[in-house]
Parts: sequence; C-alpha cells; structure tokens
Amino acid sequence: MVGHLQHIEEDIVAVILSDEGAKALPVESAAIDFVRDAFGHLKAIAVAKGGRALLKTANVGQDAGIVDANVKDAFIAAAKTLQWDREKSVRTLA
Repeated sequence: MVGHLQHIEEDIVAVILSDEGAKALPVESAAIDFVRDAFGHLKAIAVAKGGRALLKTANVGQDAGIVDANVKDAFIAAAKTLQWDREKSVRTLA
C-alpha cells in the first residue's frame, strides 16, 4: 500500500509495501505518478525497504527529505517543512 498521512498541509508521504506490493507497484503508472508527484511537490517521503524499487522506477532521487520509514524521528523532522533544497532539481528556477 502507498499511504498518504494526514498533516495540516498534507506534506508527508509514506511508502510502506508488502513483498507483493513491492513487486507489483513499480509497473503501476498511478503508483509511479503518486511518488513522483510527492517528490516534485517537495514532500517528505518515508520509505520502507519494499518501497525503494518504486522510488527508483519513478526516478525519485535520494535527498534529505527521503527517509527510512523505520526512523521515526528523521521522518518527523523532515515532515516539518517542504523540502526546499529539492526544488532546484525538479524545476527551473528563474
């Protein structure tokens, strides 16, 4: 399951997949678009081991806002703001 956690501004995403989901979702365009959009919208993304293949397929790179889902404190810290340092990698800034 790809889950979206509620936050005041909905700025966090968690990708926690079963073994079956880890095999199935990297070929699902909706799942790929979901994580790609979350990355492009500068959201913090917690990812468990099974979700790494989905992020790789979506060309979601590693940065400070992509954290291990098992490290709660890192995710909470990343979720406190949008990942502004990522912006230059996802769009041309004037």
